[in-house]
Amino acid sequence: MSLYGKCRNRATELSLVPVSYFILSAIVLYSSRMIRTRRVLSFSARVYTYILLFNLFFYALFLMRLLMNVTAEFAQITQVLCFTSSTIGILYGLYLLLLVIGLLFHDHIFLVRAAVFSLVKILIHIFILISAQFIIHITETGIILTM
Repeated sequence: MSLYGKCRNRATELSLVPVSYFILSAIVLYSSRMIRTRRVLSFSARVYTYILLFNLFFYALFLMRLLMNVTAEFAQITQVLCFTSSTIGILYGLYLLLLVIGLLFHDHIFLVRAAVFSLVKILIHIFILISAQFIIHITETGIILTM
């Protein structure tokens, strides 16, 4: 083998070192982005649990209008709080589902537990919203039976 051939092989070996470091740093950066996204998702799921607890508290306040006489202002405030917290909860749950789907497309990892819990919590928020609207309709207009 000629001297030129040895130099050329050494040159390619030396040029592969920075490329391998670049690939390694890209893998570390990619995995740190994935870990960061999963941490954000985990923390957001905890926050979503607290949003659900606040919504259940406002719903309990809203249901007090069925058990005792309350002022019109209290009924109006609890109605607005219940609807607002339910809407915020539904939107936040959709954000979490989009985050899970984004993680699926970006990292090819589907977090089933986070997706199922988000769906269940969204369904709870929707149930609270629909039942509160039904209660308002019944208490304000009553039930009319016609023939």
